[in-house]
Amino acid sequence: MQKAISGYWKLYKEYGLSKAIRFMYSWYYGQHKQRGIDLTKQQIVIVNGYKLLTIPNDKGISVELIRFGTHEPLTTKIILKELREGMTCLDVGGNIGYYVMLENKIVGKKGKVIAIEPSPVNFEYLKKNIKLQDSSNIEAYNLACGSINDEIDFLIRNPSNACKVFKKGDEIAPGEKVITIPMVKLDTFVEDKSIEKIDFLRMDIEGYEYEAIKGASKIIHKSKPMLQLEIHPGYMGSTKSKELLEFLENEDYDVQQYVLGRFETPFVGSDKDIKKYSINQLLNMLDNNTLPRIFLAFFKQKDEII
Repeated sequence: MQKAISGYWKLYKEYGLSKAIRFMYSWYYGQHKQRGIDLTKQQIVIVNGYKLLTIPNDKGISVELIRFGTHEPLTTKIILKELREGMTCLDVGGNIGYYVMLENKIVGKKGKVIAIEPSPVNFEYLKKNIKLQDSSNIEAYNLACGSINDEIDFLIRNPSNACKVFKKGDEIAPGEKVITIPMVKLDTFVEDKSIEKIDFLRMDIEGYEYEAIKGASKIIHKSKPMLQLEIHPGYMGSTKSKELLEFLENEDYDVQQYVLGRFETPFVGSDKDIKKYSINQLLNMLDNNTLPRIFLAFFKQKDEII
């Protein structure tokens, strides 16, 4: 209890009373909703009007969906607003398919969704969830994406959405393991699959965005897709974060929407937390050491931003 009080006091000092109360309500609501549910067994949950099968004992997105029936509600709202029927979406870090199925629902039979998920555990459930939709326009691949075509070490963790490319110096906690998986450049992948155009590229890969974007430079330059990225300056460091933002700026992108990662907690964030920071403002924040460790941003071509 003392630890919880200390945590909420810290939230109060950082974000104010309203946000601290919202964080508290979110936690207690989640605890109440999962009461009586056996988390050691897979569950089918209804999310955004479609079914998803959850991973047993997963402390990440699976338990979040069981508790709240949603994930990253602000970004979900942005994607619902921005995507259109008939688009081709490339979803990198698809996990069990939350955004994959949302994209599929929006683009419809005239569109297409290509999902890439590196974790074999997550990928197994991604395939099961694709079958639940009875949809023929979703393709899924068990790969990692980066700046090279090679094999890499990959860390399997719980929560499932914390799995990531293993780097020298990373710690391996009890119950975690490192496996070897294939990695591809997205430019190579798209060429090999004869994909003519990408309209939307979503990426959530736990701090490996810099390398994956480097491997997708041809796609970005040619197709100019809308981008939704979860960016981890805390993992990438200031140099790579700056290079990533400058690359997008040089490709004539700017930020359409910005969301602080912490405000993606259900019941905590609101529409006023969807900001309009530009890439230039994010670079200034980086220089001033005030850029958050995790944020989510939706990028579009400058001439398309309203």
